[in-house]
Amino acid sequence: MRRFASRAGELAVSFSALCVELGGDAVRLLPDPLRSAVTAVSATFAAAAGLPGWAVLGRWRFASAVTGGSLLAANASSPWLVIGRRRFMPPRSP
Repeated sequence: MRRFASRAGELAVSFSALCVELGGDAVRLLPDPLRSAVTAVSATFAAAAGLPGWAVLGRWRFASAVTGGSLLAANASSPWLVIGRRRFMPPRSP
């Protein structure tokens, strides 16, 4: 939830723009960024629910699909060391 909260303002604006692109009404942003983000996700899902295949997902699976899975993704980097095409797990101390 911290990841969502840290990006709430950006998510609210992005989902509001997508809502308009999908034919929905523009979402009025609220003073609270978290509320704005949740409202924008809900409005965008309502606009997309008329398109084939999106209504069955539900609001949060839809939001995750739209963001490529990064809606609640951790912002930590991968523990894998990548050299060329190979991936190596870093050594672990006992």
